[in-house]
Amino acid sequence: MTLTPEERASLRISGDISDIELRKQLRRIVVENHPDISGGSFNTDDQKIRFETAQNALDAIKRERTRPKTELAVINATHNSLVEMHKALLKVITEQQAVTEVVDKKAALQELEAKASSIATQSARTASAPMRFGSFGIASIAVLIAILDKPLGGLLEEAFKADPVQVRTAKLFLGFVAVLGLILGFLAKQKEQRSIDRTKEILTDVGVQDFLKHYEDIIFASENEGRVITVERLTTAVGLHVGIHDTAALQSTAEAMVEKLMQRAVIKPIERRSFSPAFLIDFDFYLRLSNRPPRRPDSFFRWLFRPKTQRY
Repeated sequence: MTLTPEERASLRISGDISDIELRKQLRRIVVENHPDISGGSFNTDDQKIRFETAQNALDAIKRERTRPKTELAVINATHNSLVEMHKALLKVITEQQAVTEVVDKKAALQELEAKASSIATQSARTASAPMRFGSFGIASIAVLIAILDKPLGGLLEEAFKADPVQVRTAKLFLGFVAVLGLILGFLAKQKEQRSIDRTKEILTDVGVQDFLKHYEDIIFASENEGRVITVERLTTAVGLHVGIHDTAALQSTAEAMVEKLMQRAVIKPIERRSFSPAFLIDFDFYLRLSNRPPRRPDSFFRWLFRPKTQRY
């Protein structure tokens, strides 16, 4: 606090004293010239001037001393507010990233499952095509020869020299061949659909658990780390279950199953020198899987005559 020369002269304070001594003298002047001492009013103008000047000087000193603390408090409050805002923003960003990661993983899994299902469907149709089209083709030719008149129908009369019994027997045989061809074509088509349905089934949460339970002797291997799954063994089990032999389709299905199990946090990859990736299964999940009631896959004919919602 710096007093003007006029204020110092009015208060009779020298200019070479310390701040502590200055405050002491100002408080002394305020007390000596307080109006309460003179009955509640100032006796002289000099008393009033000295009192007001000293009081104003003390107020100014107080403001100067409290200003840094006030400014520091404001700065600290602002800083704390910014820190809290930063933490809240980081939390929102982290949560959004987590949501985005979950959505991306789910989309990646759906893409893998769709790819596996598409490849398996194409493979099943390719495998059943010779039997399906061959059977329907033979049935169609037999029907044409048996029921049409010349030039096709007349072949039987010419072959058996118009013998009615032999002609009728040949037509019955051709009818039997036609029916048999239709049945074989139908069964080939149903076998194709069974492979497609089984592939889609084991890509569901319930289906993959039933699959792991039924083929656990093939899929799981006991090693030092615990129960281990490899894509190679999983592919073998998928081939046995869906009944197709296309390696690309089987491996694609196995990889989609592995991705689903990883997203469910029941397996985790382990490092090893091998062409077939290996994964360690969660011990608690394996115990629950071991205690899971077995669900035996249906044979083809049991599957064929079951309602679609009960097929496995």
